[in-house]
Amino acid sequence: LSARCFTARHEGLSKDRCEFRCLAHPDGIPLSTQEGQPFLNLNGIQVLSARCQNLLPHVGALRGLGVDVLRLSPQHRYSAEVARAFAEAIAGRPARILDEWSPEGNCDGYWNGEAGIASLASTA
Repeated sequence: LSARCFTARHEGLSKDRCEFRCLAHPDGIPLSTQEGQPFLNLNGIQVLSARCQNLLPHVGALRGLGVDVLRLSPQHRYSAEVARAFAEAIAGRPARILDEWSPEGNCDGYWNGEAGIASLASTA
């Protein structure tokens, strides 16, 4: 376990002299599997999935379970558009998240009891 910033390590800098190099990578530093499939993004001391967990197609099911608050993770671009799409879906209107808003793709596998990277529901 280390509190060292992954971005500083990647840049060969100590965490105390990182020069805020993370600002040059607003979406994190992408990591791929050996097969070249996007896998993770390193962002400071966080390790994030390369794909965006997208439960937009499941808003109705979430409501049925009594969920009345959703947390949207901000991203470098398109956060306002994503928020509007969720607001539309919550209001009962058709909504979707465009592929270009999530360059590495969306996923909802964990919601469906599958591998997290799986994308089983359509966002169209």
